[in-house]
Amino acid sequence: MKKILLFIIAILVFKTNAFAIIYDFQQLTFDSVNHGAVSVSSSGEVIWTQIMPNGYSQMFSLTSGQITPNDGYNNYGGDINSNGEIVYERAKTGETSSFYSNVQGEIVKQAGLKQARINDQGEIIYTIDNPNGGFSLYSNIRGKITNSPVNSADINSVGEIVYSSRIPQGIYSTVQGQIYPGNFSSLRINDNGEIIWIQGVSTGSGTYNQIFSSLNGQVTSFYQGGGVGMGDIDNNGNMYFTMKQDDYYQIFKAIPQAVVPEPASFSLLGLGLLGLVFKRKRKD
Repeated sequence: MKKILLFIIAILVFKTNAFAIIYDFQQLTFDSVNHGAVSVSSSGEVIWTQIMPNGYSQMFSLTSGQITPNDGYNNYGGDINSNGEIVYERAKTGETSSFYSNVQGEIVKQAGLKQARINDQGEIIYTIDNPNGGFSLYSNIRGKITNSPVNSADINSVGEIVYSSRIPQGIYSTVQGQIYPGNFSSLRINDNGEIIWIQGVSTGSGTYNQIFSSLNGQVTSFYQGGGVGMGDIDNNGNMYFTMKQDDYYQIFKAIPQAVVPEPASFSLLGLGLLGLVFKRKRKD
């Protein structure tokens, strides 16, 4: 009997899909503007891009309000580390775009810059238009990271870089190699190695973008306004994203709440209990 119980426990522990995470969803913003390009530091500060009444994009913080100046430039697509350093794209019609830091000033100025990310050690990765499609990935410390074009990338404070490659398609890591095959976008990674991304989910009414996690599978199931917009993940596994609510894209937070057994786990438990009954009957 003890052997059978230990066998059941071992299956439940080592079966990777035996348990599912339940998330609680909280709305963080309620104003009548559209929010986009959400980022969160490991200490929990949330920033995003917002279009101003004059048509220019500026960066905002949940705790500090507007954080980039109204200086005639579009300042957008920022990322923040736990030291409070923010990197963002700075562009103006007729000028070459650049990446700026609220600590260092201008970091790099070149045509085709996209998507800067920064970790707590100050390493910055960014992409530049690739003639073959997609973007080439660079680091301010390591130089060029990839030869193949990428769609998106992120870096954590351990120094692990993840990116979605277009040729061949899939999620890759500078530490683990290829993680998943397929076409993915808007990758983010936390310091614990959990990766999230955007993936389209098809329904009878169309295809909607949803957030997926490398640990917990599909996280969101919202089917209004095209689904959800990509955000970020902190070191506690909380995810931040945008979703249309009352005509505007607001910021939401997905908070992991509980671990519950999936139906397959109950089935395994039932089979184990039946085995116990059968064994007892044989002894009788």
